[in-house]
Amino acid sequence: ITGGYLSQIGRQDISFLLCGLVMLPAVLMAALVREPDYVRRIVTPRQAFADLLDATRTPGVLAVGAFLFLWNFNPFSTAVLQLYMTDELKLGQQFYGTTVSIQAGAMVVASLAYGLYCRRVRMERLVHGSIVCGILATIGYWGLFGATSAVIVAVAVGLTYMTATLIQLDLAAQVCPPRTAGTIFALLMALSNLGTSAGIGIGGYLYDWGAVWFGSRVASFHVLVGVGATFTAGCWLIVPYLRRPTVEIALANGAKSPDSPI
Repeated sequence: ITGGYLSQIGRQDISFLLCGLVMLPAVLMAALVREPDYVRRIVTPRQAFADLLDATRTPGVLAVGAFLFLWNFNPFSTAVLQLYMTDELKLGQQFYGTTVSIQAGAMVVASLAYGLYCRRVRMERLVHGSIVCGILATIGYWGLFGATSAVIVAVAVGLTYMTATLIQLDLAAQVCPPRTAGTIFALLMALSNLGTSAGIGIGGYLYDWGAVWFGSRVASFHVLVGVGATFTAGCWLIVPYLRRPTVEIALANGAKSPDSPI
């Protein structure tokens, strides 16, 4: 909401300053908070590199990495959405910022809800659910026509998008081999970010190209929403490759049987 207001009056410089200031508490926590002591596993750099190389070759990590990249490679991006809402629908920067905050509130609700059911549902079902939620979070923008619909869509997208994101983070964390968990998780998140960045770049190009091809940015926007949902649906092609590796990792991490929640 604050960012929308500052953008509306052309004071993005203050926005940058505030973004820097709100990070100060994180700096203080990093400097002051101490983790409990634990026994460190002493390995040579060569052994550490060998462990990392082995981990990146495992079917589970490769399958999850491909899944995360494809799910996040969505040409329908927030950049396109902002341009559409502010330039085509004339809703303004302030209103766009308000919808972002509303969406963030819905994400908090989705996060709290996930903690209640995530360990009661098999990971395989959650993975399918993440794809469905991703599709719904995209095609929901087909119903975006004005201020009222924008608020409704923001709530729905916040709930579905964060649910899908948490499932992906959960899956990524569980597929990481314990000896290289930190680095492998970071690599998987880097693949997610790469997919997001590539989708934003290509989506912006397609949005402009579609406006010329279809003769309307509104038509280009709706087509791009469909394209984004199609890319997300493509994750179902990778699901069969996820099933076996995730079961094997679950058993290695102490699950009682392949039917146990991962």
